Amino acid sequence: MKTTNRPNWEEYFLKFAELASTRSVCERSKCGAVIVKDNRVIATGYNGAPSHQPNCEQIGFCYRNQHGIISGTSPELCRAAGCHSENNAIANAARHNGGCEGATMYVYGNTNICTACRGQIANAGIVYVIYRTKEGKVEHVNVPRDWAIHPIDLLKNNVPESNGTNDTCKCGHLKRFHGPDGCNGDNYTCSCVIFRNGDENA
Repeated sequence: MKTTNRPNWEEYFLKFAELASTRSVCERSKCGAVIVKDNRVIATGYNGAPSHQPNCEQIGFCYRNQHGIISGTSPELCRAAGCHSENNAIANAARHNGGCEGATMYVYGNTNICTACRGQIANAGIVYVIYRTKEGKVEHVNVPRDWAIHPIDLLKNNVPESNGTNDTCKCGHLKRFHGPDGCNGDNYTCSCVIFRNGDENA
């Protein structure tokens, strides 16, 4: 039987996301996203300035680079704030294809999905996210299961005033956020359902 290099569906749609990223003119991170239902692309997006506003390439410089703004800080000082590839794909799906309830999103170029995008993805009804970093690592996310806890709830100082119960573990997290393996007392390696903010993509 003749063999081919035909990509599977995951590889196929991740290549679409990578292609979408080539439309970005961001000097720091070029990201692309594709929303898929029933193995059909319903929307694409890439990070960049919103409609009616010039992008960094048109202006001729990146404000964040010019002022040495550290990635993950002051997201409001980015022309693509609120217009990451994921946001733009969701907006395009809403405008042209009636939304994305039950869809899967494929993303290329992000180290992580930022907290703001996670919220929009969840609220749009997308149930799976598959993303590949520029280094080639592929991550799979079940949105209702894996993004059910806000990062604030994993901070050591986010502990309610004592109510007479012993709800806080020695690692500083609330016990209800621990994974099935419990806790070894280390804030950085305990088995809490920890995920990072991911805003370093800005």
